[in-house]
Amino acid sequence: HNGTGEHTGSPLHAVGKLFHLLPALEAIGNRLCRHPRLASTIFGFSVLSWLCLFSRNFAYARGLGMSVAFSYFLLIWPLVVIVGLLPISISGIGIRELVLIAGLTRLGITKEQAVLLSLLEILLFLLLPVTVGLVVYYKQSNLEKVENLFKDPKA
Repeated sequence: HNGTGEHTGSPLHAVGKLFHLLPALEAIGNRLCRHPRLASTIFGFSVLSWLCLFSRNFAYARGLGMSVAFSYFLLIWPLVVIVGLLPISISGIGIRELVLIAGLTRLGITKEQAVLLSLLEILLFLLLPVTVGLVVYYKQSNLEKVENLFKDPKA
């Protein structure tokens, strides 16, 4: 409890913390308005990162044998991302696949290929990095434990 009767780990507490960030976000926005060149640079990097994401997923699609124009992919993948953010399912799983099925079957792509593309993206974008991170974390922890065994206790 935080003294107000609500748990500090509750969703309501988390939302309250987010509202405390609003003045800082407003200050950042005001600074960016005074420095349009910086704002343009940040916007450019943002667009570039999204293009990299779309290009990566386009490469996955081509690797799965799908013949989809990149321009069409630029239209459909933002919808997949936006729908995936809706709080309807965990990480948008199921909802994203429906959007891909609806968008890609019009081009002759099978439902199975569309689902496979989405699952491949989830696997390579989310699960693989998490797995690698956990392995590195635990190897590092174990390495430190082994090193501590050989340290001179008098030092």
